Amino acid sequence: MIIQISTVHSIILIGWLFLGSTHRGASFMARHFVASRNNLSQGRIYTLITSSFSHADPLHLVFNIFMFFQVGRVVLPSLMSRFELKMFLLASSLFSGSVSVLVNNFVLKRNVQLLGFSGCCYSLLAVVSIAQPTSKWSLFGMTMSPVEFILGSMFMDFLARRNRVDVLCHVGGVFYGYLWMNACTGGFADGLCQPMHWLEMYPPENWGSIDMRKWSLLWVSVWLGCGATALCMMKPLET
Repeated sequence: MIIQISTVHSIILIGWLFLGSTHRGASFMARHFVASRNNLSQGRIYTLITSSFSHADPLHLVFNIFMFFQVGRVVLPSLMSRFELKMFLLASSLFSGSVSVLVNNFVLKRNVQLLGFSGCCYSLLAVVSIAQPTSKWSLFGMTMSPVEFILGSMFMDFLARRNRVDVLCHVGGVFYGYLWMNACTGGFADGLCQPMHWLEMYPPENWGSIDMRKWSLLWVSVWLGCGATALCMMKPLET
């Protein structure tokens, strides 16, 4: 599965490198593979997902795929099934992208163009840090725990990379990973995780590998994406 996801990333990167060399091609890629207020105002909610698999810079892709490979080896199969991981990646894409667009545009009043897989990677890191807090593994030549990597990377984001990375997307990813592991297990955020009884009547394929609490959290990310899209459509960027 990790190879399959890496292949999708690589194909979209090739699209950026070749189509991006022309004005028409670059416009096509920006419309369909970047999450932004402008795209959501046009109803392109799917860009919250496609942007996560989109990298215009090869180094950006290599960094994220390497991190995903390291974390994915821990997650599969001990913490998630393949089906659960697929659903988790889609949901964390929607959630982290929506957080970024909403906070950047409507709180901080700045327009961002969001692309990259790091929001999903940070979600997975949060899952691993909660499930295996004492684990140690090598990332980029350094041996550290998942918590140490998250804190160190966040510190670098705020201190030195704030103009080159979307910190809010990373924060949204970490928060979604936290929700995935902890929401509704001890009275926290019960309203997010009410059982979806209609899923029992019309169950999706392989639904039994994900408990109803997590199915509800998957839908929370969908509703958040729909809400972000609706708000952007009601308040498009002024031209």
